[in-house]
Amino acid sequence: MSSTRIRKGVIDIFGNNWFDENLFSSDIHITKDAEILLKEPFGTLFKGPESDHSIAIKKALDSIVENNSPIIGVGDVTVKSLQDIGNIANIALIDEKTKRMVWEGFREIDQSLYDCVIECQNPPGMLTKSLFESCKIAIDNWTINRLKTLIVVDGEEDLAPLLLHLLAPINAAILYGQPNQGVVVRITGLDSKSRCQSLINLFEER
Repeated sequence: MSSTRIRKGVIDIFGNNWFDENLFSSDIHITKDAEILLKEPFGTLFKGPESDHSIAIKKALDSIVENNSPIIGVGDVTVKSLQDIGNIANIALIDEKTKRMVWEGFREIDQSLYDCVIECQNPPGMLTKSLFESCKIAIDNWTINRLKTLIVVDGEEDLAPLLLHLLAPINAAILYGQPNQGVVVRITGLDSKSRCQSLINLFEER
């Protein structure tokens, strides 16, 4: 068994793939069981005021150990805040909204800072084949060529961390905003992959 493939986040310690690509041959929908579990804390919250998102972002980044793993930003405010302090996410996902409302600040996100820009569709409460394939391309772009990728989601990117933890290499840092509180950081590890795999298995086709 290859320890390299484990570190890259491709397989678990038993040699099994973390995800079944056949699962995303069609779109899947969240269930009530998955919704309940998703309300449980999943990461470390770094608090900061709504008036200055950079405070929480800086605290979050200070907590991350330098290990040559990607910084993944999910959400317009998180991605914009990383840009504002000069620390562009290696992989970024935006949907032009915050708190599920259109956010004009998305226009200040500089897409030219990224090597690749991908557009995909992902309606609320779903994980689509389109989002899965986009996340996989973004992870491969960074892993193979160290390219930065911005994914622009038509719909919502809220559930994307479930896919990202499965696809990302061990020690990747995934950051997303917690409305009115700050920024949450979760480091990708075998435990986060296992939890996300279990949650995705609760989703269903309709």
